[in-house]
Amino acid sequence: MLLPALAKAKEKALRIKCVSGMRQMSLAAHMYASDNNERLCPTFVMSGRNGTYQDPGGACTALWQSYVGWKGASLAGFAECPAAFERLKNFGVYTNLPSYAGNRFIPWTPQDVNPDEFITSYTVVKKPSDGCLMACAGAIQKQGDGSVLFAGWVDGNNAGYYPLCPHGGRQLGTITGGFAANQGNYFKDGTGVIAFFDGHAESRKPDPQGTSDGMIPLIRPANSNDGGSPWAKFWCAGLSGH
Repeated sequence: MLLPALAKAKEKALRIKCVSGMRQMSLAAHMYASDNNERLCPTFVMSGRNGTYQDPGGACTALWQSYVGWKGASLAGFAECPAAFERLKNFGVYTNLPSYAGNRFIPWTPQDVNPDEFITSYTVVKKPSDGCLMACAGAIQKQGDGSVLFAGWVDGNNAGYYPLCPHGGRQLGTITGGFAANQGNYFKDGTGVIAFFDGHAESRKPDPQGTSDGMIPLIRPANSNDGGSPWAKFWCAGLSGH
């Protein structure tokens, strides 16, 4: 009888630790902005589904290291959800994989001028308490061939790359539809941890329809160009027309 209670207590402790880590990343982003005319630090962007970052020349990693005080060779180990690490250990893999990922609508590099990366500074953010700066994106899954897959990105446009809500999650759901042809999975009974533009972090349940406030919208609905829609508030910081 004690084992389920102990498992829940452990999961809660990991989630609290993840919230704390995400809050530290958010504070680091604010410190960078205060030194750089309110511009956002280049975001973490996952490279596909293997737990590495797209980081040409290591510029993004070096910037974040200087503000979070991380001395490792990469951000793996710091930008990592403790629950993801526990899942790896359950599969017999004792290594660090980065699992925090930044909002894809934030530029990847200081020089990036991609029009899809339109959240360039804190000055343009309209919904700081609702807008996603960064998410605990990943979940660890064991494949049929025995290999371990890290899955997760943070991209409000592509259904294959939403946060997978790994905390406490055991039952996978499937994301389909929206504006993207992609499909993806999420733990429909889990929660995801989000760092917001105002500096706070919290865990939220996923919303497969993308229409409810206070949740993580997993599908881009038809009214998403409205800056007041739940999807636009979460993914676009309240900016309309994207």
